[in-house]
Amino acid sequence: MFLDFLKDVILAMGDFRDDIATVYFFHDDDRLCATGNHPNRLIFYQATPHDQIDEVHAPLYIGALSYLRSLLGSSMMKDNARVEITYKEQGGNKVCATSMRFITKSLVSDFECTNPEILNEKDRVRQFPRPKDAVFFQFTKEMYKQFEEAAKFNTPKSDMRLFTLEYDGNYIRAIFGNGKNISNLILSDTVTGFTDQKIKKLVSLDRFRSMIKLAGNNDGSAGFHPNAVWVDFPTTHALHIIVSPTIREQK
Repeated sequence: MFLDFLKDVILAMGDFRDDIATVYFFHDDDRLCATGNHPNRLIFYQATPHDQIDEVHAPLYIGALSYLRSLLGSSMMKDNARVEITYKEQGGNKVCATSMRFITKSLVSDFECTNPEILNEKDRVRQFPRPKDAVFFQFTKEMYKQFEEAAKFNTPKSDMRLFTLEYDGNYIRAIFGNGKNISNLILSDTVTGFTDQKIKKLVSLDRFRSMIKLAGNNDGSAGFHPNAVWVDFPTTHALHIIVSPTIREQK
């Protein structure tokens, strides 16, 4: 069961390989969960399994994500795969995982976990306090397809790293470009939550498109607040949430 969750998390986080360098597996109220975050908090990713996982007995700090993604995505991992975890112990207690061994019918691979002593605990984000005054909307595969098309218009004088996300009181819109060259895409007219406010914020284009790709392919939903945008979506094995802050306009 842990191997399924591990594969689900690591492969999904692959779209944020430039932002997330380590993944942290730990127990929150006795339930295992996984988090990854950008060192400057430009992305926060959390996944919680649908079912209780009892195979993990101490935190795992996992780096070398490119190697692990390749390993977990291999066709050989479908051949009766299992994982064995080795722990560091102090005073008879398991402190953290030191390594994992992946075993299949034809393959044995060893993976060394990251030493937790090199990590700054203050930089480790564990949860996202959801703001109550946000608006919410569903995100579908068709919405993602339309967003991708509009984002590739190469609108003149637009910043290819950013776009504007807006709630105007009726619609959620994605706006590309500025001045006389603007593409204005309606994403949703079905908005719930704190709908009395209007929001218009710059958002990282690459991070948002990776977020909505996963949400759109998994019947997810999105939240929008003056300070952040996020998506929630279920996979076969876990509930995922990805959060990115909005960008303050320079005065």
